[in-house]
Amino acid sequence: PALFDPHSGRRWTYRELNAEANRLAHALRADGVGKNDVVMFTLLNSPEFVFCYLAAHKIGAIACPVNYRQGAGEIALVIDDSTPKAFIYDAEFGELSGGALDLCESKPAIKIVVGADDAVPAGQVRYADYVADQPENDPPIDFDPHIYDETTRLYTSGTTNRPKGVPLNNINEVLSAHDVMMHFPLGPTDRTMNMTPWFHRGGIHSGGPCPTLYAGGEVVILRDFAPKRCLNYAAKYNISFLIGVPTIIAMLARTQERTPYDLSALRGIV
Repeated sequence: PALFDPHSGRRWTYRELNAEANRLAHALRADGVGKNDVVMFTLLNSPEFVFCYLAAHKIGAIACPVNYRQGAGEIALVIDDSTPKAFIYDAEFGELSGGALDLCESKPAIKIVVGADDAVPAGQVRYADYVADQPENDPPIDFDPHIYDETTRLYTSGTTNRPKGVPLNNINEVLSAHDVMMHFPLGPTDRTMNMTPWFHRGGIHSGGPCPTLYAGGEVVILRDFAPKRCLNYAAKYNISFLIGVPTIIAMLARTQERTPYDLSALRGIV
């Protein structure tokens, strides 16, 4: 098992996860996305977040998750700064993302909506339709991979004027995974749940998708934080590592004191 989504009840093995990432990679590649192009996504913690992160790497593009707690104007600034070829957003952020797309000057050519049940705005496509009928085999590597390729771009919150892009190279991702694997320690039998949004360094790299998938463990997706839900998941799904900021850990502790859950599978809180 590689990925589990309690929200939908779906689980992906590594073979199935690879197939899903490949479908998106082929679709993006067919639309001209390739080496050093930016794939930007405004997504809650979700399976599609992981598909985007992996698919971009497979075609030499740059995965760029964006903070959905910003305003439309701030996201528009980020779009204009990175000029992404593809912009993927959660249907829950339709108004926010639509506002950002209206305000930005550099309009992404590809606009994809995740989780849309109904019609999407003109010029946009539902994620399920975008990847439908795409091959599940690995896309060809038609670029020269290098350890210093930029693979992920994260943005600061903008508290010091405007949001600033921070490039992470291939080697940064690998060594980040190694750091976490050594210090947790994290292995292939572990099941992690990062309780923060994945769009930042502490989300994606601290027991999030990057190191857990590198180690061969399983990522349990927490779509949004609630203390009782977290503790229920930890007990029900035998979580071995919970990762969060101090305020979240304090909320968990208070909830656990009032209503104890069986956390016997837990190996660490980070």
